[in-house]
Amino acid sequence: MLDFNDLLRDYSAKDQENITRLLAQLSQYIPLNQIIIVGGIATRYYLSGAGIDKPPFKLNDIDIALKCPFGRISPSLRKDFLIFHLHRKGALFYLTIANLHSKLKVDIFSTTRPRSKPRKLSSKIPTYR
Repeated sequence: MLDFNDLLRDYSAKDQENITRLLAQLSQYIPLNQIIIVGGIATRYYLSGAGIDKPPFKLNDIDIALKCPFGRISPSLRKDFLIFHLHRKGALFYLTIANLHSKLKVDIFSTTRPRSKPRKLSSKIPTYR
C-alpha cells in the first residue's frame, strides 16, 4: 500500500502541509476511504517514480474523484470551504470548492459513469509519422 508521505515526496514542505491539512479538513465531510487522488499529485508521483524529471510548478489545486455518491458529501462542508460551482446530471457531478484557510481549490469529480451502448472500433488504425 502507498504511504501518504511518499505520494507528496516531491512537494515543498509548505505544499505538503497545505495538502495534508486540507485533506484532514475534507475528511470531516467526506470519508477518506471514498477519495481517489488524481490529477497533478498522482501524475507527479508516477513521473517521479519512473525517473522522469518534471518541471517545478506552483500547487494551485487538488483533484480528487469520489467513489461515493454526491449525497455522501456533508452539507456542512460550507463551514470550511467556499463552494465555487457545482454541476450535476444524474449520478455524475463536478464540484469545485476552495479551502478558506489555504485558498487551495479542490476539484471533486464523480467516478460513476452512465452506461452507454458499446461502440465497435474501426479496424483501420491511423498511422502517425
